[in-house]
Amino acid sequence: MGRSDGLGSSRVTMRGPLKVGRRVKLAAAANLLTSAVTGVTWYFARSDEVLPRGLSWIPTVHGISAALAVFSFGYFYGVHVTKALHQPRRRRTGLALLWLVIAAIASGFSLYYLGDETWRAVMITVHASLAALTCFAAGMHTRARKHVRGITLEH
Repeated sequence: MGRSDGLGSSRVTMRGPLKVGRRVKLAAAANLLTSAVTGVTWYFARSDEVLPRGLSWIPTVHGISAALAVFSFGYFYGVHVTKALHQPRRRRTGLALLWLVIAAIASGFSLYYLGDETWRAVMITVHASLAALTCFAAGMHTRARKHVRGITLEH
């Protein structure tokens, strides 16, 4: 089942994409939902970059959920994406989701570390749009039927 890499350790080789467990999917979905809800609230509730009284916790929760989302992306990339890219099933929605997540992370990073206030104002809208598309793509990817060259596979 495993093969030696010559250093005394054994690596397990997988033939297909690693199926992500239900609990991991639910945790990732809950985190994505938290990030989306806090992001949308922050986007629409702000007025001249100031949140109304009582909503000052939104940026903190959004920041924590965004950091967890980046961590989740690393996890999913390592255990699922690298193995699944070679499979024809759900590849289109998977690639779309992959690039949208990368773009959303980059746009979130750019909000704080690149450009001036004009750039930031534009990037807030870009980031919100990318995040919305990412949520949509995640839903499409998890619900996509399994297709291989026009043949639908049953679960």
